[in-house]
Amino acid sequence: MSPDPDLGAGAHPHWTGERLVHPGFDDHYGVDDGGFRESLHVFVDAVGLSRRFARGDSVTVGDLGLGSGRNLLTLWSVFAAEASASARLVLHTFERDPLPWADAHAALVARWTRAPAAVRRRLAGLLDRMVQLRPTWPTPLPGVSELATGDPRVRVVAWIGAAADTVPLLDGAADHWCLDGFSPSVNPAMWTPPLLSAVSARTRPGGTVATYTAAGSVRRALASVGFTMERVPGFGRKREMLVGTRAGGGPAPE
Repeated sequence: MSPDPDLGAGAHPHWTGERLVHPGFDDHYGVDDGGFRESLHVFVDAVGLSRRFARGDSVTVGDLGLGSGRNLLTLWSVFAAEASASARLVLHTFERDPLPWADAHAALVARWTRAPAAVRRRLAGLLDRMVQLRPTWPTPLPGVSELATGDPRVRVVAWIGAAADTVPLLDGAADHWCLDGFSPSVNPAMWTPPLLSAVSARTRPGGTVATYTAAGSVRRALASVGFTMERVPGFGRKREMLVGTRAGGGPAPE
């Protein structure tokens, strides 16, 4: 699971064996073989991003939680493999406490060694893309920076600071949001109505949102800020997850 962008002050993730653990939430960043499959299921396939890429759309994505870069690199890899020549991808990632690149890379590699062959084929080149990001990987200093992708069709912008402060600064609207943080039960600040309202205000009509959680509080909060919510099959042991469409633009693109 990607880290929450609003980690507690003074909380420093550390390694316990093969797991990178966040002490503030007593949870780990995830190194199981489901990591990439979950990202694909929840944040790509559940909202038809591959179809948007193949159609040649210019897609802007907001990601609440950079973490090890798993979602960022999954989206980028799917785009590289499946997008038509006219497609473009802009990804805004919001994170309060970015991991050092070495820890992020180690956590990513640990997941990758457990990924099924079919996932590796679909996300070919993912680890090379991670290395590409090393020189511009964000530091803990608050601010906005652009990560050098080396791909003129892919732009990645890192917003460092509390999401409640940084999301409202986004000038423009996203086509899709990945809500990926520690669960609402241990980190309710990630799922507050004011933050979700800021997300909604920066979503195009007809744009989508997806999250691994099916918590009723999250569904109600997103519905209250303008998303038409739906429970759909979740990943693995998670029976359900949530997807939503921003009111005013009809259903999500097919």
